Amino acid sequence: MIQTDAESVYNERKLAEIRDRHDEWRANHYYLDIGFLLAQLDKANQTIARFEADDERLQAMHTESEARLRQLLAEKDAEIERLNDVIRTLGLALNSAVKPRNPEHLTIKLSDHSEPEGSR
Repeated sequence: MIQTDAESVYNERKLAEIRDRHDEWRANHYYLDIGFLLAQLDKANQTIARFEADDERLQAMHTESEARLRQLLAEKDAEIERLNDVIRTLGLALNSAVKPRNPEHLTIKLSDHSEPEGSR
C-alpha cells in the first residue's frame, strides 16, 4: 500500500503525538517513583526519631531506677548500722548491769554478724 503525502504527514503527526504522550507518561511515572521514595524516607526518619525518643526515655528510667536503688541501699545500710549500735549498747548495758556468778556464761560477743552467746 502506497501512502500519499497527506497520509504520511498525518501518520507522522500521530507518531509524534504518541511519543509526546509516552514521554509525558514516563516523566509522570518518574515523579511518582521519587514521591514514593521520599514518602518511604520520611517514614523511616519518623521511625528512627521514635526509636531515639524511646531510647532516651528508657535511659532516663534506668538512671532514675539506679538512683532509687542507691537511695534504698543507703537507707538499709543506715538502718543496719543503727541496729548494730542498739545491739552494742544493749550488750554493754547488760554486761555492766548483771553481775553473774559465772562471768563466761553471760559474756556477749559483739560483732556485725554474730548473735549474743549465752543469752538464751
